[in-house]
Amino acid sequence: MDVVKRKNRYGKLIIFALMALFIFGQYAPVQAANKTGNPITLNRTVYTLKKGKSIKLKATLDKAARIPSGTKKQAVIWKSSNSKVASVSGNGKVTAKKNGKTTITARIKGTKIKASSRITVGTPVSKIKLSGETVSLKTGEEFALKTTISPKKASVKKLTYESSSPEVAAVSKKGVVRAVSSGTAIIRVTAADGSGKKASCTVTVTEDTVPTIVPVSSVVLNKTQLNLKQGGEKQLVATVGPSDAANKSVKWESSNQAVAEVSDNGTVKAVAEGTAVITASAHNNVHASCTVTVESVSGQPEEPDGSEKTLVVYFGTPVQERSGQVDGISSASRTAEGETYQGNTEYIAEMISRETGADLFEIVPETAYADVYETVRDLAQQEQQQNARPAIKNEIQNFSQYDTVYVGYPIWWSDMPQILYTFFDTYDFSGKNIIPFSTHGGSGLSGTVERIKNLEPQAVVYQGLAIRRTDVLNSDSRVKSWIQNREM
Repeated sequence: MDVVKRKNRYGKLIIFALMALFIFGQYAPVQAANKTGNPITLNRTVYTLKKGKSIKLKATLDKAARIPSGTKKQAVIWKSSNSKVASVSGNGKVTAKKNGKTTITARIKGTKIKASSRITVGTPVSKIKLSGETVSLKTGEEFALKTTISPKKASVKKLTYESSSPEVAAVSKKGVVRAVSSGTAIIRVTAADGSGKKASCTVTVTEDTVPTIVPVSSVVLNKTQLNLKQGGEKQLVATVGPSDAANKSVKWESSNQAVAEVSDNGTVKAVAEGTAVITASAHNNVHASCTVTVESVSGQPEEPDGSEKTLVVYFGTPVQERSGQVDGISSASRTAEGETYQGNTEYIAEMISRETGADLFEIVPETAYADVYETVRDLAQQEQQQNARPAIKNEIQNFSQYDTVYVGYPIWWSDMPQILYTFFDTYDFSGKNIIPFSTHGGSGLSGTVERIKNLEPQAVVYQGLAIRRTDVLNSDSRVKSWIQNREM
């Protein structure tokens, strides 16, 4: 009897073991596949398609997944969560029926293992455009990418952002780029509707270095001594060094405003007889000063007559001619009379001096100009753009003795050469008569008379004479007539 019972128990154990092996054989492979990922995947996890269009979804089974026996001919079961929006056939073909959303599920037959794809029926994205294809940032800076999605009525407007080098430039879910370290990274923007539309932006990051603040080390005035007559004005010019100083502003002050006042731009006005010191100070108290002596004056300037002391001042540098061209400095060419070469302005100045008996003074630059056209042309333009004040090598002795001053110059880039501005800054013309004359290539006096009036408001400035460069050698009668009319 005991033997029979033992045999029954052994039989039950064998049957239980066989059942366990059968179940394990069906279940274990799927579980093993789950440890490394889903044993079934779809070629698209999200997609947007228009009504009436279709797409074929493909399911891929992991090689480690064992399909239950008897199901190999049809291992995947397809299903739509909303077949009114989109239906799915037995082989995974999805057909869009009306606008909306649905989830297409692919399940391994005989198991609960499945994969899904979110399908939107509507308008897919056709293009993504960025406001710029390149961006330059300093470390620590941020930049928000601006995107435009086409068409505007796209059903899914969500975008995803990814950086090729997050250690250089990281990007947030909202498209804000943050510069991390120097280098280059590509930010890729992808439509989240499954259309595959993309755009990219190259971000270049450089180290944000603290700028070096260059302090002012010097302040130099164009004059250290200035003589003015009562009521006269003269502008002082302050040059701040070095050229790359961070703050070049200066503050002007007068030690005695009852004698001389000074404006914010350095213009000194003579108020009363006496002496005052004008100081130009940088923000760090580096400064320079000019001593101003004011003389009393009475009466108004008179018209020039033959009894007055007259001076003819001119500037001109002869350069080789460029025939057939009228250029910025064409009037600075040279005139040939016999074997002698001289500047056009010099030729006219000597004629005026002979006719009036006036003293003659040539403005000589500290640094001589070349006689090559292109060199002088380019330098003249550079001086004008920088509002330069080229230094003058020589000086007029006892300038105060002259009542009338003829001032001659060529026209360079539609203005007087910048050295003429140095000349007017240097001498006090208060109460004097100024008679301009110019040589030119077609631009006449080019507004220089008005500029001289602005430079010398306390002088009487007369309308000048302009001689075209091609007429210089034949201008004798014209110049003589002009001088006679002036004297009359």
